[in-house]
Amino acid sequence: MSEQSLTSMEIEYLAILYEYRENGYNRITTTELASKTFVTLGSISSNLKKLSTKVIDGEKLINYMKGYGVSLTETGLKTAGKVIRRRRIAECFIRHLNYDFYEIQNQIYQVSLTDDLADTIAEDYLKSAEDIRCSHGYLIPNKNGIYQFEQLNPLHLFEIEARVKIVKIPESPFYYIPKYCPAEINFIINIYNNKLIPDKILVIKSKDNKTVGIETQLGKINIQIKGLADQIYVIKEE
Repeated sequence: MSEQSLTSMEIEYLAILYEYRENGYNRITTTELASKTFVTLGSISSNLKKLSTKVIDGEKLINYMKGYGVSLTETGLKTAGKVIRRRRIAECFIRHLNYDFYEIQNQIYQVSLTDDLADTIAEDYLKSAEDIRCSHGYLIPNKNGIYQFEQLNPLHLFEIEARVKIVKIPESPFYYIPKYCPAEINFIINIYNNKLIPDKILVIKSKDNKTVGIETQLGKINIQIKGLADQIYVIKEE
């Protein structure tokens, strides 16, 4: 079996699990995955059962057990990483054509690269420090689909009056929401309307158990913990 034998939904699951791994989660629950994909728990469980039977080069892609959650195997990690490498290289190439963040998101759906073409683009065009990250701020995996995972903290962990810079924001929703759940667009709208994108500076003005109040260049807004606030990763600006 090869990557081409996987369905588009199965590839998205692998990509989402990879993104969780990037953010320090080796295993996630079906509830967490359901909240990320806006799919019911029943559908998640059914899809994971099917995906857990898929193998590449004789190796499973995920470890899944009811009540335990799901995690990528090494083969799953490499398979997902190669998919993500192609996507992120395509994003960086589009950025080289002087498209801004929002235009990149519209164009990326139309782009599909082979591994060889992605490698050629990376060698010929992606040479600056900016090019090691896609438009969402995530690092580009190497040719084997792996990179050194970062240890960054989400926005909601910082103290009041902290001045922070956005490093990375949720990546997967830009791919699967328009295809699989057109009604669930508020997640993206909040990012677009408030310009919560990499390199933007925020100041944390308030916090409680449910929300974080932040001041942006557009004014003050409240964002949900267990929503955007724990999926926007930042570093402190001194």
